[in-house]
Amino acid sequence: MKIKTKEVRIAKGVSQTELAKRTGLSRPYLSQLESGVRNLSARHQAKIAEPSASMLGN
Repeated sequence: MKIKTKEVRIAKGVSQTELAKRTGLSRPYLSQLESGVRNLSARHQAKIAEPSASMLGN
């Protein structure tokens, strides 16, 4: 499952560190998701979806 978190994050000027704080996920985990090393678990989908939606809305 490819996620576009990186594209949205960069377009909104949000760092991985800031997104990690907003989601409660670690920065290394987010980095691995963005690079395709790890797949997004169902458990973490909601943690990323809510902050990503607010980034899109701003």
